[in-house]
Amino acid sequence: MVFNDGLRARQQARANGERYVSDGELSKQVITQAKTTPERAWLGEVSSVVLQQALADLNVAYRNFFASIDPAG
Repeated sequence: MVFNDGLRARQQARANGERYVSDGELSKQVITQAKTTPERAWLGEVSSVVLQQALADLNVAYRNFFASIDPAG
């Protein structure tokens, strides 16, 4: 859930020509702020380690993807 929400946020920002959503901003958006919504309140009951690891995995996957398609990278 956190991985997908984070990926969606980054994809939307890119599609809208907005700046890259930093790791810290992403954590705040898809974990901290999401916990205050009725749909994601259950995130408060889950270990924060697992939630942060999901975002760390997303960050690695996102960077690896763009490195793989960048001819200079």
